[in-house]
Amino acid sequence: MATIGVSFIESFKTDTDLTANQFFAVTTGSAANTVILATGGSAPIPIGVLLNSPSSTQAAEVGFAGRLKMKVDAGTAINNGDLLTVNASGVGTIATGCFANGMALGVVASGCAIIDILWFTNTINIAHNTP
Repeated sequence: MATIGVSFIESFKTDTDLTANQFFAVTTGSAANTVILATGGSAPIPIGVLLNSPSSTQAAEVGFAGRLKMKVDAGTAINNGDLLTVNASGVGTIATGCFANGMALGVVASGCAIIDILWFTNTINIAHNTP
């Protein structure tokens, strides 16, 4: 029997109010065991996707590997299998630089949407992906 949709989830506290950021990428906060909204694919590196919408100091459920939902911005159409990174707003977008955090498991022609993604356990370097 196959298992579908396995994800790894950890609980953290929040440094800031994240009630409007469910399904956005998060990274480590300034205090121990806290997370904040991620601001890009490499500085700081996103650790996962926020699965709930906590206010400041509440528990934040963070998916950090596997199949998750994520808010994406399709400035360029996103297709199934496209590699994704995180933009300055903490949402997924097509990976055009050197790093990818996940892979789209859905399609968005334009605008913002919440889709299924496969979040990688490690950020991958896609700059050297030619044979």
